[in-house]
Amino acid sequence: MTNDLYDQMQKRRMSLHAMHVNYEATKIYLKNPHQVQGEIQVDRSFYQWTIAAQQVCTTYLYKEERKSSCVKYK
Repeated sequence: MTNDLYDQMQKRRMSLHAMHVNYEATKIYLKNPHQVQGEIQVDRSFYQWTIAAQQVCTTYLYKEERKSSCVKYK
């Protein structure tokens, strides 16, 4: 049970980090509209972000499975 709880918390934590990376990527893009992709490291994990088709998406690995978090903007 302890491992399940830890896994759930880790999954949520990484999801929150991905949302934060979406925010940081948007700030970067607003300062430099030619930069539409990048990578940010948070707590020893790497989050790759891209901006296209009026949305910012961040992908990351959780237990060797690729996850993503996308947000549309106008």
